[in-house]
Amino acid sequence: VVSREEATAQIEQAQASRHLELTQATAEREQRLGEREQAIAERERRAGQREGFLAERETEIADKAEALRKQAGQQGEVDGLKRQLAASADHVEALEAQLRQMEQSKSQDSAPQTPNGGSAGDASSAEVGRLKAELQVRSSEVKATRAELLEARRSMQEVTAKAQRLEAQLARARMDQQEAQQRAEAMVAKGGPSLSLIAGTGGIAGAIAGVLQDVEVGQREGISLKDLGLSDLAGLPPLDRFLQLLSALMTVRADARLAIFGIWLLCHLIYVIYLVYEHFIKR
Repeated sequence: VVSREEATAQIEQAQASRHLELTQATAEREQRLGEREQAIAERERRAGQREGFLAERETEIADKAEALRKQAGQQGEVDGLKRQLAASADHVEALEAQLRQMEQSKSQDSAPQTPNGGSAGDASSAEVGRLKAELQVRSSEVKATRAELLEARRSMQEVTAKAQRLEAQLARARMDQQEAQQRAEAMVAKGGPSLSLIAGTGGIAGAIAGVLQDVEVGQREGISLKDLGLSDLAGLPPLDRFLQLLSALMTVRADARLAIFGIWLLCHLIYVIYLVYEHFIKR
């Protein structure tokens, strides 16, 4: 009877420990699920911010295009004024030629015809003066319009350059977003955690993943040898490029990581064994 009671107590104790382990595993799983949900929510928030940024850029580009269309309309108005000015100048030249002909005919005419010729010449002179005044007004308007046109052209060139830069940035942002989404989908399909999920776990791995994710989305820039002031040292830039290639290879291949770490560990162990032998065993 005692052994049966002891066996029953052991079974109950094992069941209690098993239940406790299951409870702890469930709690840990719920915690990981909560962290994963937080990481997904953070990723959705960043995606929403990027979409808002893209929408603002598209709106700005549309506004710039509308401004360019308005400036093109102003260019058409300026061309119309130029044509009117040319027509007025031709009219004035024709009147001046007519006035010269009338003056020549007046000098050749007889005395009885002098009053009529004088009245016609006065009328033509008045008409020419009026047209000259109108021509001066039109000339001043054309000069002002030409200055506005030059200013509009400069602003149009600036706006065009800025629009091209914005379009290039928008295209790069879309490509980066698509590449990031494709990488995330590929990592999820392979079963590996994404940077956003690793960043939400905390610790050293989370901090490193957060920095890499910020560099990937363009919120933070990397540090180069030029930033450290070491780009002028001979031999250091090629070494840095080699280390970059080696780091990229270790990022995508596990066998390269294990091989390089194994070689480093083997060399370190050989050095430690040599020190122990020289200082403790050989003596």
